[in-house]
Amino acid sequence: MGTFIAIIGLLLATVLVAAIGERTGLPWPARLTVVVAPVIFIPGIDTVSIDPHLILPIFLPPLLWPLARCTSWGQIGSQLNVVLTMSIILVFLTIAALTAAAMWMLPGLSLATAMVLAAAIAPPDPVAVDAVAGPAGIPKRITGTLQTEGVFNDAASIVTFNVAMAAAVAHGEVDSGKGVAVPLRRHRRGADRPGCGQAGRCRRQLCA
Repeated sequence: MGTFIAIIGLLLATVLVAAIGERTGLPWPARLTVVVAPVIFIPGIDTVSIDPHLILPIFLPPLLWPLARCTSWGQIGSQLNVVLTMSIILVFLTIAALTAAAMWMLPGLSLATAMVLAAAIAPPDPVAVDAVAGPAGIPKRITGTLQTEGVFNDAASIVTFNVAMAAAVAHGEVDSGKGVAVPLRRHRRGADRPGCGQAGRCRRQLCA
């Protein structure tokens, strides 16, 4: 019940801040950050833990709906090569580069777990494009292309994330019921312990 109330409160705060802050001229993600960031320093507020499985059905649709609503099939057809290149090929190349970087920075990290991390951070944020493009004066043609491919690159990343997560869970590397995070300090401390073998062998959990 507490999680549900927290979600409703966050949604109401988002609507109010976005509506009140229209006069400031700042992108609404920046306004939300300014308003919400001080809350973490207020003493006595309990930590709110949100089930990761709620992110996709509850939080993403309101963010992507305006972008999807403004996207037209005619625009997709006229810029199909650019959209496919940026939303699929470029995303997969970014995931591959981030996977290699994660495995290099964290020795002992498996391929599947590194891909989970890479797929989570690889796609650009289409909401940020919508929020920044207007004040920055970016031409509408470029903004439309970025918004269109932004809707599709999220899908490519989600597919890759789910496949990599399934592989990692099958090998017992992560717990599918918890959010994915890489505790760098714990990982590095464990790697320095004698007798642990590779960095991922001495009871280091890769889940928060």
